[in-house]
Amino acid sequence: RYMMSRPLQLTLNPGETYQQNISLKLVDTSGQPLPPGTYTATAYLTAGVEHHPPAEGKAAAKSNTVQIIITQ
Repeated sequence: RYMMSRPLQLTLNPGETYQQNISLKLVDTSGQPLPPGTYTATAYLTAGVEHHPPAEGKAAAKSNTVQIIITQ
């Protein structure tokens, strides 16, 4: 399942950081809670340089993956 965050325009100078927390509903496609197990969530951050769009079909991106373990 995909979840999109609102567009964010942000300029970071060298050495600066930005953090954003999100909440996920851990339910299946019918809205039922996920059963116990190990799940993987991957977040992607795409970026562009002002006045310099990425080349055709290419985008600057960074991803991070985290495992979510649901126990009963």
